[in-house]
Order: sequence, then C-alpha cells, then structure tokens
Amino acid sequence: MYRHRLELVTQFSPAGEVARTVDKPRVAAAKVKAEKPRSLFFYNAKTGLRVDLLLDFPLSAHSLARRSTSLKLKWGSIRVASPEDLLRLKEIAFADRHSAADGQDLEFLRRMLGPGQERSGST
Repeated sequence: MYRHRLELVTQFSPAGEVARTVDKPRVAAAKVKAEKPRSLFFYNAKTGLRVDLLLDFPLSAHSLARRSTSLKLKWGSIRVASPEDLLRLKEIAFADRHSAADGQDLEFLRRMLGPGQERSGST
C-alpha cells in the first residue's frame, strides 16, 4: 500500500473522515502487529482514495472472492466485492460502529442496488 502512496489510517473523526495516518511503513507494520486489528484502512490524501482491507471476514472469504470482480487501475488490478456483498459488509460494520460514514455508505449502496435491498436492523 505504501508503494502506491496509501498510508495506514489510525484515527477517524466522529463523522468517519480520516483524522490521522501513519506515514512510515515500519511504524505502521509494528502498530498492526501489536494491535492485531480485524481490518485495516489505507488512505491517499492527495487522491482521496481509501482502501479497506478485511483481515477477519465476517462472511465466507471463498464466497466473497467467487462473487468479486476485477477492477483495473493504472498500476494493476484488484478484486472488489460484489455490490451485494459490499452492502452486507457495510451493514455489519454499521451495526458494530454506528458510524455516520457507514450510514451514508449504506444509503448509497441501497440506492445503487435499487428496491428490495432493505434489511431489518440496519439503520
């Protein structure tokens, strides 16, 4: 991630905006090793790109990978979860964190997917 100018996010504002990152890869690696988080967030302040990495999958990783699609970027390609899986993952994150940003993401995904995507207990 650091080779692609993304930095580890260590703090978010109450609104879900990136508040603090680690600019040194070795410091980031030590922090991750010590804290053993379930997910990592990387951010490029110049482009606004944010990448969320799940280390502890609340859904079957095999199923997520099977339904994912490849997204080509200038520097290569990455696999991205299907919109339906992104919705489910965001619902899990919102239930866990109750973040305003997660709520906005839920609204966006539901609008994108259209009617029938409402789930109970999500908002």
